[in-house]
Amino acid sequence: MSGGQLSVSNYSTAFNAAEYVEVPHDDAQNSPTAFSFFAWIKRNPTAVGNNAIATKWTFASDGGFGLQLQQSIPTQVVTFVADAVNSNGDAVITTTGDPIANADQWYHVGFTFAPGDVHIYVDGVDQAINVGSAIPSAMQTPTAPLRIGNWSGSLATRFFDGLIDEVTLWSTTLSQAEVTELYSAGAPADPQQHSASSSLISYYPLGDAPGDYATSNEIVDVVGGLSGSLINGDVNNRSSDVP
Repeated sequence: MSGGQLSVSNYSTAFNAAEYVEVPHDDAQNSPTAFSFFAWIKRNPTAVGNNAIATKWTFASDGGFGLQLQQSIPTQVVTFVADAVNSNGDAVITTTGDPIANADQWYHVGFTFAPGDVHIYVDGVDQAINVGSAIPSAMQTPTAPLRIGNWSGSLATRFFDGLIDEVTLWSTTLSQAEVTELYSAGAPADPQQHSASSSLISYYPLGDAPGDYATSNEIVDVVGGLSGSLINGDVNNRSSDVP
């Protein structure tokens, strides 16, 4: 489904450590050698454990990528990238600082991937990272669904506890300048108007898209038509608390 231009976020979606969005697998959301993912997040003060922001990975068999807040250190961001060469391998990249310093505050979070290279950004700033193992030359292309707010498989208890908004997936490695443009000085703007919009795979406004919650729990992709459902939730999860 293609939507109109959305210049302002009026709604986000609340994830209360029980809900998640599931988008059925589509190869269009696999981009093994150039990929970027970004979202706005706001974790609840009571959030504990691993808080999954988004994953396309059925752990531990069908990997792609995962982005979450760190277990026991929810101020840190962790990216997981599955190795297309070694089906059992993955790189774990963690911010060395505490960029998500405050609970109950909005942050723009995401990562970019290129062969052998990962960058984690928070509020447009390229973060210092610790790389636990070699970053692969290509990501796996899993058949796992895209999940926003949870993992699949044996890690499907890593629910996000807080609010998520303005989720985007890109088939390119966004540059620092392009990430800064997307962050938009903390005022979310329509990514369909971004200078790299031709590489925008999917855009989930999570509350603002025409059709969001039209069938109680539908979540619309206004760019790629790869819509999903809010599992364990409904229109009551729509929130007017936005970045």
